[in-house]
Amino acid sequence: MKTTIDLPESFYHRVKVTAAQRKISIKEMVMRGLEYELAHPEAEVVVKENPVAMKFLQGIQAENTEPVQPLTRDEIYED
Repeated sequence: MKTTIDLPESFYHRVKVTAAQRKISIKEMVMRGLEYELAHPEAEVVVKENPVAMKFLQGIQAENTEPVQPLTRDEIYED
């Protein structure tokens, strides 16, 4: 399945360079990151309590969107 993610150019460049250094595709890097997040739900608590992580989330927020707030697993899978 294909999807589109809008990333700041400087962040995308860092992702691309890191993926190349690791000799993996950007797709593989994204999948690893998502797999990690799914396997470590406790990370959401760390993000909410970590001012550096919250600053990062605020920094990647597009100007035309609402503030980014981490979702809990229950919020993602609401019926």
